[in-house]
Formats: sequence, structure tokens, C-alpha cells
Amino acid sequence: MLCDPSHPLVLELVRRAPGTFNHSILVGTLAGKAARRIGADPLLAQAAAFYHDLGKVEDPVFFIENQFSITNPHDQLDPVDSCNIIRGHVADGLKLARQDRLPPEISAGIRCHHGTGLMRYFYHQAMEADPDVDPQLFRHQGEKPKTKEQAILMICDAVEGAARAHAQQQEPTQDSIAKVVDSVVGEKLADGQLDEADLTFGDLTSVKAAVVDALVGYYHTRVP
Repeated sequence: MLCDPSHPLVLELVRRAPGTFNHSILVGTLAGKAARRIGADPLLAQAAAFYHDLGKVEDPVFFIENQFSITNPHDQLDPVDSCNIIRGHVADGLKLARQDRLPPEISAGIRCHHGTGLMRYFYHQAMEADPDVDPQLFRHQGEKPKTKEQAILMICDAVEGAARAHAQQQEPTQDSIAKVVDSVVGEKLADGQLDEADLTFGDLTSVKAAVVDALVGYYHTRVP
């Protein structure tokens, strides 16, 4: 039922934040494949992915995947204000999940998909004006993933956006996609976001391989 695209909350994403909906569907595909590869619960990983960005329906235009043919409103905002808006989609998503009585495992995916990660774009933007700016102002205020499925969701969410950006800049290849995945996972590890997750390094290797395989299939070469 939760993976049904006709679920009312999924339809709300389609209506109000179509870019986020498409992102969530692809993240779900990646997460399901990665979970299956390491013996985690693929349906839970996929369902959590479908709803992880639910809160973006409240202010969809502030998220890049919904900014089709419009000016980015963050261009007119202070980086700290931008971070507060971006950070808010987690709280908004949890509120909607409570209202619709989504299972706690799905709410956990909403809470954990960014962990306490740094919003690097806005942090570096702020550093241009003040090199000593406090990085804590630019961190998400969620919780770090604890289960395999939560960790997979965090990885797949970040990888999908990075792979999409990469594909817009150059023709993706298996090697280039693998480098994007390695970079994203390495960043999460270095920032301590996976420290509490029930994942071994062997699991991480398998997850990365599964995600690369799925992305290669998605970004396959097309006839011009």
C-alpha cells in the first residue's frame, strides 16, 4: 500500500512537487536494489524513499528539482535563511506523516535521510563573506541513520542528486558514475553520518555496486 503510486500522500507530491516526486521514485528504485543486495528489507527501503521528502510539498519552489523555468528564490536570500528553509522540510514531513499516521519506520526515514549533514553549498557561500562562520548554522538537525535501510536511504538520496547533476554536465559513463557514488559515500563517512548505522564496510561496498548498476541502467546511452 505505501509503495502504491495512488497513495494520497504520493499524489500530493505529484500535484504540488512533481520534481520531488520523480526524485523520490528514483531514490526508491536505488534503495530497493541496494537493500536487496545486502539482505536488508527492500520494500521498507523503497517505501521510506517514497516519503522521505514529503515535507517539500509545503514550499516546493525552494527545492531545485521543482524550479523548472523559474528563478531560484535562494538567490535573493541570506545563506542562513536558505538553510532554515531547507532544514524545515524534515519537520514538515514528520508533521504530515503524523497526520496521515504513517508507520514509525517511514517517519524514521524522513528524520534520518539527511542526518546532521552539512549543507555545503550554503556553507561555502557564507564563507565567502565570513571565513569564520560557524558551520553548525548550516547543519541539518535530524538523526543519524541506525538501520541498514535508513543508511541506504541517506546514500541513495544524496547519490541520486549528485548523479543527476553530473549527467547534466557531461555524458555519464560507468566509471564516472562510480566516481560520483564513491565521492558521495566517502563524504558521508568522513562527516560521521554513517557512524551509528548497522552497516559493515562489506555492506557499503555492495551497496555502492548496486547503486552504480542501477544508475548505469538509468543513464544508458540513447540514439541522438
